[in-house]
Amino acid sequence: YNRAYLDTFLKDAFISTNATSAPLSVAFADLDRFKSINDTFGHAVGDQILVTTANILKANVRASDVVARYGGEEFMLVFPSTDYGLLKTICERIVKAFQDTRHYVDVKRDFGVTVSIGMATHNDGRLFASVEELLKAADKALYTAKLQGRNRSVPFDLVANSQVAFM
Repeated sequence: YNRAYLDTFLKDAFISTNATSAPLSVAFADLDRFKSINDTFGHAVGDQILVTTANILKANVRASDVVARYGGEEFMLVFPSTDYGLLKTICERIVKAFQDTRHYVDVKRDFGVTVSIGMATHNDGRLFASVEELLKAADKALYTAKLQGRNRSVPFDLVANSQVAFM
């Protein structure tokens, strides 16, 4: 899906989750070192990686979940009625799927692409004031995943807990 659809879906999902108290989870998925792929292999290969990324993401989520391109090489995943435990399982499966996928430039050259994921869950032990705050939390978790070495998924609660520990 595109960004316009995503924005509408997120707004409606947040209203719905507040009305029902069901959890709502989101995740930012960002390709690691994507610029180097474009620089090394060209934009046509980069474009193919984006198509493959969308296919990997869609293959590893449920029909009720939403996968949308957020911008550049960043994708947003929205998981209605999904608690942190299930979110963690899905995101770990996505990271593994990226690790297991090879991309072929030609018969002699192939390479792998990894993904970093930041996750946050509303109505599952933590409440966010708005959908924007929920997204900020997932974005902070993504930033932490990048800082921790990439190729992993990190929940916002881990970010929040580590920030408290350092104060």
